[in-house]
Amino acid sequence: MDFKEPILWFYLPTAADLIGQLSEKFCLYHCVDDWLTYPGYRNSNFEDLEKKLLENSNAVFISNRLLFEKKKTLNNNIYYLPHAVDFEHYERKFSSDEPLPADVAKLRRPIIGMVGEIAGWVDWALLKYAAQTNPQWSIVMIGPVGYDADMREIRGISKVHFLGYMEYIALP
Repeated sequence: MDFKEPILWFYLPTAADLIGQLSEKFCLYHCVDDWLTYPGYRNSNFEDLEKKLLENSNAVFISNRLLFEKKKTLNNNIYYLPHAVDFEHYERKFSSDEPLPADVAKLRRPIIGMVGEIAGWVDWALLKYAAQTNPQWSIVMIGPVGYDADMREIRGISKVHFLGYMEYIALP
């Protein structure tokens, strides 16, 4: 593709072997999770690939404070960069004359919401407990369902609603 001094921005350690192969001028590892604890990420060389990224990147951003503390000695240019939210985007208030979106309009209040990938790391037992011990709640999950999401534990619980993927503009 005839790239000239590309900047490599890694999110997953599985691409670590690209370091040094593309004549890059800069390499950044954006570490957002402790991948080694996730179901499906436990292959034999995953830990070695992440170590390679941590040690050979020009900079590392880590968005989890505990993970930052655990890995901060592995690179001289490692930074804690917590997740953020566009407050103004979500600040929008609904007025009494503005109808709620149809997919939540008839749900019982309060509505407890989660936006993000629905995957194997979701604590299904906690979700089931929250729904069963708080029958006044409606729990809404917005996001794509990952291949490793085992939702058998919460099937049949009428207060848990999966709305699927939504465009960013529709989330508030």
